[in-house]
Amino acid sequence: MSDYGKTGFSNFSAKDAEEVYSKLKTEAVTTSMLGLTMAVAAVLIINEIWKIYREAYQKENGIPDMRDFMNLIMKYVIYLAIITAMPFIVSLIEKLLTITETALLSAWGSKPDVGLKVLEKEAQLVSENIGSSAWSILKLDIIAIDALGTTILKPLLYYAIKHLYILALFSRYAYLLLLEIVAPLAIVCLISEKTQQYFYTWSKNMMVCYLLVPGFMLADSFGNAAHIGINEANRFTFIPMVMIFILKLALFKSISQKINNLI
Repeated sequence: MSDYGKTGFSNFSAKDAEEVYSKLKTEAVTTSMLGLTMAVAAVLIINEIWKIYREAYQKENGIPDMRDFMNLIMKYVIYLAIITAMPFIVSLIEKLLTITETALLSAWGSKPDVGLKVLEKEAQLVSENIGSSAWSILKLDIIAIDALGTTILKPLLYYAIKHLYILALFSRYAYLLLLEIVAPLAIVCLISEKTQQYFYTWSKNMMVCYLLVPGFMLADSFGNAAHIGINEANRFTFIPMVMIFILKLALFKSISQKINNLI
């Protein structure tokens, strides 16, 4: 059982999503496109070799020479190397993107800071602000009503942020699994100049996949920075809290669109 199942929603992390991903990523899934990949590879290789053979016979004397023969052999060796190196190429791309993702998450945080301890700390700060105010009874009543509304709504907003984070995590791993299924086909597309565009499209989709969670955390970090910019007396009141939540939603949407535009 995952840590999520043992400790509950508040301790959910990327490891739990990764565990689900690992269970779904079976050998049958990753090799499901192997037959189609080999068929496409055979068609592309035959087409490329035929093109070289035809060009050789279209020369002035109409007779292939040793240079044409070596060109044919070298092309064939390159094609075999691409097919043989498929697992290595996919692994290398994933490792490079993982390094980038890890570096970004170490700078922007690996998950939103929305636990129970955060709520308790903010409630304590609100209490201190009310207790230290020298305002009239009416103003204290307004503060108390505001604090009550904030206390009720804040956990709901944190709950929403947490669910959006989980959505980003599972979207990332579902996206990655689909990309890994078609990875062999994408690599084989390197064989022909006419199909290389599909490999580059796949590579850009891989980059977008690895930017999903860092992009979410970047939006969350910007929202938190705006929250900290509000003076402490008003930071945990109702209206700023709602405005920061709306800002985060707008940032999530904006950054998600920018990432998708990379494709």
